Amino acid sequence: MDYDGALVVFLLCILLLSVCLRAQTPANSWFAITAGGPEVASEVLQRAEQAAEAALQSLQPVFPLLPRQPFRIVVHGSEESLPEGLKASHHVGSPGFAIPAQHEIHILADLVRHDSNGMQAVMAHEITHELLSQLANPFGELLPRWAHEGIAQVLSGETYLDASEENIVWRVSTNQLLPFSAIESDFPRDPVQLRVAYAQSFSFVAWLEQQIGRARLIELVDEMDKETSFWRGLVLATNRTSAELETDWHDYLLYGSGARSRSLLSQCFSLLMILALPLLALAMRRRMRSEAKVRERMAAQERQQPPTFAEVPYNPPVDADLDFAEEDRDGRKDHDDREDREDRKDREDREDRKDREDRDDRKDREDRKDRDGRKDHDEREDREDCKDREDRDDRKDREDRKDREGREDREDRKDREGREDREDRKDRDGREDREDRDDRDDREDRKGREGRKDREDRDDRKDREDRKDRNDF
Repeated sequence: MDYDGALVVFLLCILLLSVCLRAQTPANSWFAITAGGPEVASEVLQRAEQAAEAALQSLQPVFPLLPRQPFRIVVHGSEESLPEGLKASHHVGSPGFAIPAQHEIHILADLVRHDSNGMQAVMAHEITHELLSQLANPFGELLPRWAHEGIAQVLSGETYLDASEENIVWRVSTNQLLPFSAIESDFPRDPVQLRVAYAQSFSFVAWLEQQIGRARLIELVDEMDKETSFWRGLVLATNRTSAELETDWHDYLLYGSGARSRSLLSQCFSLLMILALPLLALAMRRRMRSEAKVRERMAAQERQQPPTFAEVPYNPPVDADLDFAEEDRDGRKDHDDREDREDRKDREDREDRKDREDRDDRKDREDRKDRDGRKDHDEREDREDCKDREDRDDRKDREDRKDREGREDREDRKDREGREDREDRKDRDGREDREDRDDRDDREDRKGREGRKDREDRDDRKDREDRKDRNDF
C-alpha cells in the first residue's frame, strides 16, 4: 500500500513538472508567421506576431494541453492578393480563415480593425479553429461548422461580419432561421445568409455555454468519435433532444437575451425619423400656406394704399374758390367707392381661399381614409400570409422533429441491438469455452482414473504372483 501511494505521488510530481515546463514554453515556438506578399509591411507582421502570442496565451486556460502540433500563420495585404487556390476558402468580408487540415491560418490585414484589440480578436478566433481541430483529432471533420464558428466567436469575444443576436431575433418569430443541418459542413456564400449563419452560431453556442459551462462544452469536442457525434454529446449532457434544445434556445433568444429591446433601441432614431416625416410634411405645407397668405395680404395692402401727392396729377381749377368744395366731395366719393370694391374683393378672396382649404381638407381626409383602408387591407393580408407561413413552418418543424426523433430512435434501437448481439455472442463464446474446458477436464479425469485403475490392476496381479511365488517356495 505504501509503495502504491509513493508511486502516485511520484506520477503527480512528474505531471506538475511537465505542465510547468509547458507553461514556460514561449508561445511563438508553436507557430511561424510569414508575409503572403511584398505588400505586407514589417510593422504589420510584428503587430500580427504580438497579437498571436497574446491570443495563444489567453486560450491556454481553455486548452491547457494544446497545441500539440506547430502551425503556420500567413498575413496577406488584401483579398485581391490571395492566391486563387485560397479564395474559395475565404468568406467575403471576414478578416481571416483557417485550414486546419494543413495547419494554416490566413489573415487579411486590410479587413482587420486598426485598434488595440482588432488583430488579437481575429488571431484568437482563427487559432481557436486550429486548437479545436487538434483537440478533436482524428475526428476533427465530425465537428459541425456552426460549432466551430460559434466556439471561435465566443472565445475570441467578437463576432465576424458584425453579426449579433439583433440580426436574427426577428427571424425566430417568422421561422426564417437557417436549419443547423444546412450549416453542418459549410456556410452559405450569400452575404445576408452568411451573416445570419455567423450570428446564429454565436448565439446558440453562447446559450449552450450558459447551460452546461465552457469546460463541459470543450470536453464534448474531445469526446467525439465515430459513435458519439457532437449533437449526441449535447443530448446526453443536457438530457434534452436536439429539437428541445433548439426550442429552448428560440425562447431564450426571444425572451431572455434582450435582443429585441436592443434591436428596437438601435433602430429608435430611424423609427423616429420615419414617424416625423408626416409631421415635417404637414409643417412645411402650413408654412407654405402662411407665406402665400402673407404675400396676398401685402398685395392687397399695396392695392388699398392711396396714391402719394407726387403721383396725383395737378390740374389747376378754373375757379378754385367755386369748384374746390365740389371736387373734394367727388374725390372722397371715389375713394369710398374704391375702398368698397376692394373690401368686396377681399371678402371674395377670403371666401375663395376658405373654399379651397375646405376642399383640400376634405380631399386630405379622403386620401387618409383611402390610405388607411389600403394599409388595413395590406396588414390583414400580411397577417394572413404570416400565419400561413407560420402554419407551414410549424408543420415542417413537427415533421422534422418527428423525422429526427425517428432517426434517433432507430439509432438507439440499432445501438441496443448491437450491444445485445455483442453481449449474446460474448455469452455464447464464454459458455462454449467453459463447456470445452469442462469436457477437457472430464476427459483428463477419466484418463487419470483409468490410469490409476490400470496401475492398481497391475499392482494386484504382481501381488498375487508374488504371493504365489512365495507359497511355491
